[in-house]
Amino acid sequence: MRLDHLRAINTARAERRAVALVTDLEDGTSRLFTETDPMEGALGAALRTALLSGKSAVIDIEGRSLFVQVHVPSPRIIVIGAVRVSQSLAVMAKLAGFDLTVIDPRADFATPERFTDIDLVASRPAAALAERPLDAYTALVAVSHDPALDDLPIIAALKTGCFYVGALGSRKTHAKRLERLRTEGLAEADLARIRAPIGLDIGATTPAEIAVAILAEIVQAWHRRSLEPVQTQDGSIGIVLLAAGRASRMGTDGRHKLLAEFDGIPLVRRVAQSALAANPAQLVVVTGHRKPDIETALVGLDLQTMHNPTFAEGMASSLVTGLSAEGMAEREGLMVLLADMPGITTADLKALIGAFRAARGQAIVRAVSNGKRGNPVILPRAAFPEILKLRGDIGARDIIETSGLAVIDVEIGAAAHLDVDTPEAVIAAGGILKA
Repeated sequence: MRLDHLRAINTARAERRAVALVTDLEDGTSRLFTETDPMEGALGAALRTALLSGKSAVIDIEGRSLFVQVHVPSPRIIVIGAVRVSQSLAVMAKLAGFDLTVIDPRADFATPERFTDIDLVASRPAAALAERPLDAYTALVAVSHDPALDDLPIIAALKTGCFYVGALGSRKTHAKRLERLRTEGLAEADLARIRAPIGLDIGATTPAEIAVAILAEIVQAWHRRSLEPVQTQDGSIGIVLLAAGRASRMGTDGRHKLLAEFDGIPLVRRVAQSALAANPAQLVVVTGHRKPDIETALVGLDLQTMHNPTFAEGMASSLVTGLSAEGMAEREGLMVLLADMPGITTADLKALIGAFRAARGQAIVRAVSNGKRGNPVILPRAAFPEILKLRGDIGARDIIETSGLAVIDVEIGAAAHLDVDTPEAVIAAGGILKA
């Protein structure tokens, strides 16, 4: 290994940054890539896979054998609050391969007897985090139930780009938290990244069960994270959220799938929050059927709604409506996002956006599950004229198949196919039909 490469790798390790050393096994030449370097073509795709998995591998690119040696910081969890949930989480996190630190200045809580062999810091979060800076490989878990302790680390985690930010508390408690954080200048897109109520919805009630739910959500976020750093906004991407359909397969009782609640949040709002957290330049929600109810469900979010009076004609008219929103035609790409997909996460959307950026906006990016095409998709500006020509119940698939543009498939798992067109599908996905 070249001395300059060794020094660079050691520096990256000390600063908790990921790097990949690519060595040609035939001639011995090597090149070092950091997580922020442009990654294009087949090699770029292989590098992104390696950096996200943390696994080194031999790959074949254009007839040459390359060894990709990756150095990825170990994932860690910072827990604010030495409570009973933290005790269980500390044991489980170690088994799952996460380093964990518990921070709590309260002497009655932060005792070595309660946290044996655990990195326990009995000081204020501000002081503790000054010595242990947050980064993109850190999950922040705020469970102290004390805003004076939890709020500052949450703000720091959102600004730093931690791959996971979760906070314990009821929906009422979280609503009050959001109001406090808004006064601190945080945007709605930032606030939407907070996982609250914390943890996957597994019906957890005991501290140990809640810890299981939290760790499961952290593991999911870790494996679905993006290499793209958190940004306040990206001028290259606009998102059109299609929420105009009649939901004709929902039966005759009038209940709308987009108003079904998932974790207490209407589905259309949940998907919009995930979209905003991906930091697009703009989010346009196209309404049609039950326009007033859909708009009510979106109140308070930083987005634009546009009504499609001809929504009954099919998806094409809604795509045209979304692209016609002020400023949308100036974007490098347009993401077409369906509002009835409860499995889609911000991490999924960021992965798609990252692939679009890597392609310099010159390719169509499509979500897939096990290689089978799905949604969402990102269409580059070169495809915009074709969108305006669409008619009837035709969506982006027709453009993908006929445009002649390169197509990049991004694996996001089952979420690419999970939509809810029937009452049974809503319930099976964990939703509760309301209105």
